[in-house]
Amino acid sequence: RSNNLCVASLVQFRIVALLMMAFNAFGSFMVCLSVAAGLRNEVEVGGQHAEGLEADHRFEVVSRGTRQTSGSAWTVTEEDEAIIAKILTKLNVPGADSQFTWQDDHDHWTFGLVQLTAQSAKGSLVLHMLHRHGLASLLASRAASDEQFSSLVTAPESATWQLLQFYVDTAEKYAEIQELRQLLMSLSLSGLRNLHSFDHQWSVNNFAGKVHGCTQWMAGDCILQAGASKSAHDFLVSHGFGPKANEEVKTKFQQIMSRLNFGMTGLQPTTYSNFLTPGHTGEKNVTGMVITQNGSSFFLAGDVYWEDGGISRGLNIRIEQSTYDEIRAASFNDSLALKEARLQMYIEKQTYDHKYFMERQRLAIWTHETAEFSEMYPRYAKAKSKFPMLSGLLNRIRFGRRS
Repeated sequence: RSNNLCVASLVQFRIVALLMMAFNAFGSFMVCLSVAAGLRNEVEVGGQHAEGLEADHRFEVVSRGTRQTSGSAWTVTEEDEAIIAKILTKLNVPGADSQFTWQDDHDHWTFGLVQLTAQSAKGSLVLHMLHRHGLASLLASRAASDEQFSSLVTAPESATWQLLQFYVDTAEKYAEIQELRQLLMSLSLSGLRNLHSFDHQWSVNNFAGKVHGCTQWMAGDCILQAGASKSAHDFLVSHGFGPKANEEVKTKFQQIMSRLNFGMTGLQPTTYSNFLTPGHTGEKNVTGMVITQNGSSFFLAGDVYWEDGGISRGLNIRIEQSTYDEIRAASFNDSLALKEARLQMYIEKQTYDHKYFMERQRLAIWTHETAEFSEMYPRYAKAKSKFPMLSGLLNRIRFGRRS
């Protein structure tokens, strides 16, 4: 069912270029070299998972040693810790049937679509936390009697993908969820990634070998913390998230991924590899970019190194005479700022068509994430029945006594 989204290495791209020439005769090109039923959605860079990518939530595997600044872990500031404390207070209300915990365990997980959705890297990861990690569903389930939600109660057998998208759109506008979204957005990107990483590593630590398909390197079937909430699951089911509509939602998502795989979103292979991998986030180091001249034309040329490990190689960005004059007249630091601003303009231009496409598919993407979260609790309940010790173990972890 899944597509294998393969973004090749520099050597592989030469092969892809030859293939493109053949496919251009049919009006399109291939970003992906294989679309195989029954395989996980995976992005491969250089034919291996060293960078840690998987499609959707399955674009994720643990990524170690890829950051250039602070080792392999996402760092957390004191301000981040204070904000996370507020987030935990909002999520962990008295009487809740699941607890959401966090500590800085120096884990390093990456959301593969972090740069590929219409949102910014941080905005994308926030929506991923709300929908795939279930934080929005936790809050919504506690407001089941609210008119916003009670009016959307739908039997799963009669629900459609359109109704589920309408639910997700409504949930995002709910005041409590908007407040949580703002708290998540106020984290640094690294702090947010640390929070995200803890939830994934927690799921692997507790469910690898207990839930079918849950492993350190293929964690899409593991149970995230909010996935242990029966009330969140039951709430989503009461709003139509059942086998029938969920399959429709997954089909819609796979159609989007197929368009992405085959270059039908306006995304060029070199644009992805230079600007939109999960490593192309954080601060940009543009000191390697120099001004070159070809006749009367001026260019910013060179490589750009990103804080989170990405590299934009071999850039050759045409600039106006006025930009050239401004950079030449500026101080060193100001010239770097001008180069970065011009680079950002170039990135936005190169990714505009793709981002526009993804914005139009926004609800389909995040409804798919919610549908996958809705299927988590039954796996948790099955694992708990097979491994009764899970209940006691999870209770110890929730209250800070990790074993």
